This record gives sequence, C-alpha cells and structure tokens, in this order.
Amino acid sequence: MFGGITRDRDTENTGSSSPDLLERTADLYSVYLTIPCLQEISLEAVKYYHRRRVYNETLCYNPRSGNSRIQSDELYKEIWKFDTVWKQWRLLDVANTPPYAASNCCNLIGYNPRSGNSRIQSDELYKEIWKFDTVRKQWRLLDVANTPPYAASNCCNLIGNKILTIFGGTSYPFGEESGNDLYVLDLNEEKKFNIVTGGEKDENEKPPGRYGQGVVIKDNYLYAIGGTTGYVYSMDVHRLNLSANRWELLYNSDLFGPGDPEPRYRHEVVLYEDHIYVLGGGTELKVFNLEDIHSYDTLSRTWVLHHTNPDPIHLYPSPRKCHGLVQLPSTPSIVYILGGADGALVLNDVWRLDLARLQWTKIEMSLTARVYFHAVTVTPHDKVYMFGGITRDRDTENTGSSSPDLLERTADLYSVYLTIPCLQEISLEAVKYYHRRRVYNETLCASYANGISSWEFSSQI
Repeated sequence: MFGGITRDRDTENTGSSSPDLLERTADLYSVYLTIPCLQEISLEAVKYYHRRRVYNETLCYNPRSGNSRIQSDELYKEIWKFDTVWKQWRLLDVANTPPYAASNCCNLIGYNPRSGNSRIQSDELYKEIWKFDTVRKQWRLLDVANTPPYAASNCCNLIGNKILTIFGGTSYPFGEESGNDLYVLDLNEEKKFNIVTGGEKDENEKPPGRYGQGVVIKDNYLYAIGGTTGYVYSMDVHRLNLSANRWELLYNSDLFGPGDPEPRYRHEVVLYEDHIYVLGGGTELKVFNLEDIHSYDTLSRTWVLHHTNPDPIHLYPSPRKCHGLVQLPSTPSIVYILGGADGALVLNDVWRLDLARLQWTKIEMSLTARVYFHAVTVTPHDKVYMFGGITRDRDTENTGSSSPDLLERTADLYSVYLTIPCLQEISLEAVKYYHRRRVYNETLCASYANGISSWEFSSQI
C-alpha cells in the first residue's frame, strides 16, 4: 500500500475531512493476507538477514519523503519503480510520460527479478574490452563483437598470452540477472568472443548465474568457486572440461559439513600444488579472516583447513573482501594481497603469504590510496599492475570510512615490482624512461644522420 491522503496525526480523533486537516503521504506498507508458501517464507528470511530489517516495516526512504500538505496545482509526472527484495526506489528516466497524473489507472506488466524472463538494462555498465600497452603506455579500445553482457564482478583469466576468458558477472541492477557462460577471446585476432555454454546434457551440473566467484584454470579444467546470485551466497565448486565442454559439480555447499568454508563472494583464489586456496571474501553482513584459510584439494575433492603463521610484529592481515591478489610467476608459492575492505574501513596495506610455509609477512609499503573492487595482474617479471576500483575521496583520506557518501570510482593505473627485476627488464625500463623524455627520438635522428636505419637502431637496443 503506497501513498494516499491521510488525516494529520494531531487531528486523529476528529474524523473530519476538512482539507486543512488532510495531508499527502509517501509511505509504503505491506502485509500478507494469507499464509505464504515455503519458498516465499524462505525468501523473506533471506531478505531479513540480508538487509537486517523487518520486511513489512515502513521503509526509511521514500521517493517523496516526508508528508506535505495537499496542493492541487503540484502534480508529479514521474514513474518510480520499487524493488521488493532490495527495498529501494528508482526513478525511471522515461520520455513522454502521461500529462494527466492524478487518479489515472495503472496496470503493470513487469518482471520478477527471480524469473528467467527479466528484462535488464545492462547498457548502464561499460561492456568494453580495453588493452594497455605496457611499453608505449597507451590504452586501446578493442573492437570486438559479442562482448559479455554481465560486466560487473566477473572473473577474467588468461590462458598463456593468447586466450582471454571471462566467466560469471552481473548486470545492473546488481544481482537481478547474472551469467554462467564462459566467454573466450582469441587475443591474436581480437575479433569476437566465443561462448562456451557447457552443453545441454549437464544443466544440473552447470553452475547457476552468479557473480563475485573465484576462478582458476588447472590443466584442461576451469574451476569456479563460490559467488552470489545477489540473494544467496554459495561455496559450490564447479569444474568445466575445456576440451569436452562439460560442467561437473564437485562440491555442493548446501551439504555444509564440519571444516567446510562458509559461503561467500569477492574472495580470491590461487592454485598451488593441486590445491586451490581461498583467501578472504564475505557477505553483506560478514567478512572472513585470513588467519585460518581453506584450500580445495583437486585430487581428493575435499576441503582442507590451514592455520597460518603470523608476522612477528604485525601478526595477521585484517579480514577483508573485494581485495586484489597476485601470484608471483617466478615463485608460485608466494602470493600478495593488496587493499580491500573489512566491512567498515577501506584498506591500503600489502601483505605477502608464503603458501609453502603458510607464513604471513606485512610489506612496508602502502597503496597510493585506500581502494577495493580494484583489478590487479602481474607480468612474468613480477611487476604488478593495479587498475580502477572504489576509493575514498581525497578530502576524507584520513577517515578510512567506507560510507558511500565518501567514496568515488577511479580509473587510475599503478605498477610496482615485487622483486628485483632482471637486467633485461631494467634496461627496458630505462629505454621507456628516456623514450618518454624524447631522448629516444633525438637519438634516433642522430642515428639517421649516421646512416643507421630505424630497424638497426631498435635491434641494437
């Protein structure tokens, strides 16, 4: 029940319909008139714990908050949509709204966010593939067809240096529709994504649409762990045979047992010696610690709980989700975590974990800003690139608060070496440095004067 004209609370006992005693309201109420089915009761329980508020209480936010006295010359020619799961109002940006806004008749043929026929405006996200040249330091937008429609919180992996895979993700509004197909792009051609659906015979084995899961590739298999539908969190383990194009469910988190990890999303996963380690992650209400971590044994198909060793001075990293993680190509037992959020604060610390010894070490280095939901990757020479994310406004740098009012998105790109690079890499860095200072072009001009071609000059460098 929404809105209407009601009597002023101060005149509750009079019952008069005098215009001076009436007021408009934008309150929204709900109540079940019959006992709901078990599925509906379960959804109500999920919403209660997900939002930490009773479903049928008056909402804290209304499209026209507050009560206003009746003014017949002031009508709102607006179309608002209310999400009954997230309990949020959204003003629709539609053209040609009806000019007659009072006492009209409305029938809504809409969508259920839990149905497969929902029509999502996914064009509010950037469905783009950008490529960064680390030598020239230039961005290039790839003109590729069939880009994934689920552009938020998906998982990107490289197979070698030639194949890009994208799995999962969600569109906007977040959680109303999520993906479960694998998109594959040949980086040599950069023309079109191919879709791997997993076949029709294994629909019961195929993971449902989720986002915020962790994905690793081992041998000829892609492993997907955890994630959320937007309403329910999971820790399922699915495996896709990349040759046979077949999914297989290896672990069902609904059969939660002693020692198994709790369901979560926005965790990070890393493969080391046949074990897939899960670091951090959380739900809307909880963030998981990094003192005790789980790994999934791909051979025995069981979960293993590991107790890690603390840094001698700083002990353990704080619990976090939405952080970055890289595994050193030169030393696969070493992983680094960067930034993230612990549910209350945005972080800018850097930690190293030796998986062979399960030893934490705090790195005496901080990120340039407190950031989470960022993307990180590492080159074969152990150079980390960190892009984008959500960071705090510079005016509130010292607060550490994760309040939405103090946060902003960023498109900055940073890099740092985590180990001392080889001489060849140092030489390339020197060439790039002098190239940016135009010394490279000046030297090239001098080489032309001496009869040296540009190809010979580049070869000498």
